Amino acid sequence: MSPRVFLFLLVCSHGFLALAAGKRSTSFRLKLFRRPASAGSTQLERMQELFRDDQLRQAIIHDRLGRRLHGRRASEVSPPAQSFMMPLNSGVYTGNAQFFVRFLLGKPAQHFVLTSLPFSLIECPSPTTPCAFDYRYGDGSKARGVFANESATVVLSNGKHTKLRHLVVGCSSDSTGSSFQASDGVLGLGNSNISFATIATAHFGGRFSYCLVDHLSPRNASDFLVFGHRPAVLSPSPLPRETALVLDLEPFYAVGVDGISVDGEMLAIPKDVWDLSAGGGTILDSGTSLTVLAQPAYRAVASALDRRLAGIPRVKMDPFEYCYNWTTAPTKAAKNLPRMVVHLAGSASLKPPAKSYVINAAEGVKCLGIVATPWPGVSVIGNILQQEHLWEFDLKNKMLRFKRSTCGKSTSRIAGDNELN
Repeated sequence: MSPRVFLFLLVCSHGFLALAAGKRSTSFRLKLFRRPASAGSTQLERMQELFRDDQLRQAIIHDRLGRRLHGRRASEVSPPAQSFMMPLNSGVYTGNAQFFVRFLLGKPAQHFVLTSLPFSLIECPSPTTPCAFDYRYGDGSKARGVFANESATVVLSNGKHTKLRHLVVGCSSDSTGSSFQASDGVLGLGNSNISFATIATAHFGGRFSYCLVDHLSPRNASDFLVFGHRPAVLSPSPLPRETALVLDLEPFYAVGVDGISVDGEMLAIPKDVWDLSAGGGTILDSGTSLTVLAQPAYRAVASALDRRLAGIPRVKMDPFEYCYNWTTAPTKAAKNLPRMVVHLAGSASLKPPAKSYVINAAEGVKCLGIVATPWPGVSVIGNILQQEHLWEFDLKNKMLRFKRSTCGKSTSRIAGDNELN
């Protein structure tokens, strides 16, 4: 079997790159969509699969943060005026809440589909021997191969071409399992000195942005991922909300949280839950679907939401603790959902739409889209809670900026494709 090239796009455990290919056009393009669900699976079965994948990822996150690995970041260069963009597509039609991309690699360029692989084993026998990887997915799928040093050709916002050199790329020699039937790799946005995000932002303004549409959007809805300064067509003005971006927890992006309120009531959550030094803290992770809260925070938030949904009959539905029969919900209760706000450090507030935390779990059933993790433990703002917001990760100035956005309405006019060679 000939070697297969993989690319890592979403935040992954080690942050490096495994690449996938597409075709040449007028600018750099990546499309984001979801991994296809098993044939004939129900909405509930897809949600259960999503939950299992998140559980596996949480184990990796806790392992990584438990070891508190720190590494030297790649050096940054003065930001040029140009940027490059990767459109992303919603993939609700596949039945999985993870976002995915298409990437264009090679000569001639070919399409590859990228997904998140949550577990890896890396072996570097000697300085002169290629480092080997062994990636394994929750369903038993796996890929083996070696790492290579590659360069990517990207098309800038002014139409000119440039190369991104010294990318760490995983080339697989063997892959098995259902996870690889729908995807070819993952693009690393992790906070790591060898991730695609760090290398690209070092040459493009020290920042990257993405916007995730509603995870239930139709198949042709587009998101986007931009490295460098955003084109004015996406957001002509500075993003109004900002908070400090904590880069000490490689390969993750952490933020400070002051608390969570429901309908204006600040909940009684111990401060240690948000304190990194006390074993808590919060990260943003596009590779996790549901939002994960350390047990004290989960109990306070879930109870507050449940009290305000008391007029809607409860139903049991694994793996969620709080689910409701929406077919018998009183009209007023169904329309007036409780308002949850995550209060970030620096007076910035994340005010997600209610559909991002009271989610569709099965036909006629909605559940609280938050899950608990044991305390002490790190809380995770997952991609469903991030949806319908434009997020800017300013790595140079260590700031996270965001605002509400419809995400996909303008990307088709300015998007193109990339290749790796």
